[in-house]
Amino acid sequence: MEQNTQFFCIEEFFESIGVTSQKALERLPIDAWEKHVRKSTIFSSWQEMLNSAGEEYANNNFY
Repeated sequence: MEQNTQFFCIEEFFESIGVTSQKALERLPIDAWEKHVRKSTIFSSWQEMLNSAGEEYANNNFY
């Protein structure tokens, strides 16, 4: 998170947009979520962020 966003951890990232529970995440409009990702990370979409995290995890744990 620190390398690719303004945040120390994913919890801090969620809290910065007001997501403090699963219910709050479900209520958040996808457009607001995508805008937050573009504004506060190096990624152009949530999917790109997830893909990068998955690749990094695999590289660190399986190779």
